[in-house]
Amino acid sequence: MRDHPRLFGLRVAASQERRRQEALKRQRSARRSLTDHARRLCADDDRLAKVHSRAKLWWSEVCTPEWLVDVPDLNGRDHPHGLGWYVIPRPEGRRCVLVACNGRTTARSLSGDVLETFCSALPGGGSLKRDTHTVLDVICANDVYYVLDVMCWASYEVYDCTAEFRFFWLRTKLEEREDARFRALPYFECDPEGILNAYSRAPLPYIRDGLLFYDKRGHYALGLTPLVSIWKDQATTRYFNVDLVLCLEVAEGGVFRTLDGLVISEIDARYRSEKLLKVGDIARCRVAKDDGGGVFAKFDKKCSSKRAAPDSSSKLAFALRHNTRGPLTIDAILQAAQTPISKEVVAAAAAAAESQSQSQSQSHHQGGGEEEKEEKDGLLCVPPVCCVPGDHHVGMVL
Repeated sequence: MRDHPRLFGLRVAASQERRRQEALKRQRSARRSLTDHARRLCADDDRLAKVHSRAKLWWSEVCTPEWLVDVPDLNGRDHPHGLGWYVIPRPEGRRCVLVACNGRTTARSLSGDVLETFCSALPGGGSLKRDTHTVLDVICANDVYYVLDVMCWASYEVYDCTAEFRFFWLRTKLEEREDARFRALPYFECDPEGILNAYSRAPLPYIRDGLLFYDKRGHYALGLTPLVSIWKDQATTRYFNVDLVLCLEVAEGGVFRTLDGLVISEIDARYRSEKLLKVGDIARCRVAKDDGGGVFAKFDKKCSSKRAAPDSSSKLAFALRHNTRGPLTIDAILQAAQTPISKEVVAAAAAAAESQSQSQSQSHHQGGGEEEKEEKDGLLCVPPVCCVPGDHHVGMVL
């Protein structure tokens, strides 16, 4: 039996906080091996003749935020363990992966198409430091690259560094270069003042397209993550749409499913054959209510082969909430940000940090060697595990 739309939205909202805690726990317990990951992005992938294969490759290289359906503990200003969230006014534009290596800088869309190749002041992207590479997550608008995040800078990978560290370092490095084509996005503390600045008060050189919320402790995730959330209303985007329309994947067993694997409905084999749908295709579907009060997906049309991934269940939950219980408003977000993070959450974060510190100490003792250090791009770097919450980097206020 399918969930009633309202119950479905509540269930996704309730599980979003659980997913956040599980994601943080995975971060603490496992360091990813991404040594060669950024280098692969520097390789020429034009050998991938199939457009869909190329799109899947590049789509999987970036972080995909969940839609905000459950407001977390946002206000972590001045907490000693890096708690809380940042909010960023997202620019309207085309999201790209910017790769600087071998003396050139290449902007690729998430479908893998080369949008532009040029020389830049980024490490690896011009005549200087050709032997290094830099990878940035950007949005291109009016010939300017607004940098959302950094994955690698001058061959130093920061996937496993916290957002608090990445944002501070990225802003510092871009300011040093003074290149008008690359701009770090403003980020604000998630207290009421910071949220209002991101929402409407701060003057921006671009058009807003929603707000992005980043958990300060979050690492750079490849794929869907609950530690980054997107939220929109009619005041923050020109294209506010809460129609129950989703892009879903045709999966094994003849079902439509979301990016996070939630099955929305089955597809009749005969109908699938008539519409030439095969496993792996992405289809645009309209989500409708059935007679039992649940929801099902009604096929509309196939998406372009350049569309690499379906939407997440959180997008459906966001739309269902808007259409059944009422929208998640900016007032509700501001209300949640009024109260600083509770003492219980602070104590839990302190215990987790202490446990991680002890684990790292034991690992270092067993290794019996000096901690590896290296000098890159004028910064004394240690392995990314050092980039845990602790140092306070206040968000940029325009």
